[in-house]
Amino acid sequence: MRFSNAVLGIVCGLMSFFCGMAWLNNVYLSWIKRIWRMDQEIAAQTTGLFPFLDVFAIDHSTVSTFIPFFGLAWAAWGFYRIYRHTEKKVKIDVGKEFPFFSGYNEWMVSLGLMGTVWGLIMIGYLPNLEHLKITDLIGALRTALFSTLAALVWVYIFVLRIIRPGMQFLAEKYVGPAEPSPTVASLQTAIETFAANLERLNSVIAESTHVVDEFRKKATVENMEKVETLITTCIETLPNIKESCDQQTETLKEARTLLDEQLAVSRQNSSQLESIAKSQADRGQNLAAIKDSLNQRDDRDAKNRERLGKIVDVFKKYSEE
Repeated sequence: MRFSNAVLGIVCGLMSFFCGMAWLNNVYLSWIKRIWRMDQEIAAQTTGLFPFLDVFAIDHSTVSTFIPFFGLAWAAWGFYRIYRHTEKKVKIDVGKEFPFFSGYNEWMVSLGLMGTVWGLIMIGYLPNLEHLKITDLIGALRTALFSTLAALVWVYIFVLRIIRPGMQFLAEKYVGPAEPSPTVASLQTAIETFAANLERLNSVIAESTHVVDEFRKKATVENMEKVETLITTCIETLPNIKESCDQQTETLKEARTLLDEQLAVSRQNSSQLESIAKSQADRGQNLAAIKDSLNQRDDRDAKNRERLGKIVDVFKKYSEE
């Protein structure tokens, strides 16, 4: 089991290294594209430090790549601590937060929220703001929300459901039971930490509201009218799309009915072909029997001709005498 523990630690370390490279690549691309305010075409042609990792550079705040890198590094460190205890009997403390530190979940969720707010702030630094398109705005909002999504998925699925229960099971098996339930003092500390995180979140939201107000001031009436026109066009197009989908559905139903009819006809033709083949086989057998009878008759005729020839020869001989 020590070998399995070492292998898991190495796997977590390699995954952390991969996520770390993705994070560095994300930081580089975000710095180049946002700080230098590149145009959309130039930014699309720009590659990162590791071009094969550009697909992960979808978050302007780089939080979505930093969270798995940081978490996997802590998990690898936890596996190493368990391995040291089983190999060298080094004493380690195993608590309810193992292998992470206290308040890790709150910190990661707060970091994801702050990354989202930072992505919203970056909207104000888009190039050609006076000619901003609705697609650019939606793209910026999409990338901004990736940090919160990454934090929630990492904390509530991977950490709370997979990593922490599995590593605590290994720790309890090789190190000993976890520490007792938290006391009132520790619970109070957690509440105070959560309250402090809420205060920071409120301040960040207030700052983001200020940035959004500035963005509204910079946006011209003409651009807002264009956005409204695009939205109206989309809403007007939806009934046509629904009608077209209904027509396609009816067409598919008719095609299915025709296919069922064709399938029935094909089955009927198949049965008829089988009966015709059977009758052809019977005819072939009858023809073979007739051929055999004709061959037998020819043999009898040949024998009769041979006998008649002998009789004729005898008559000729007697007539000559």
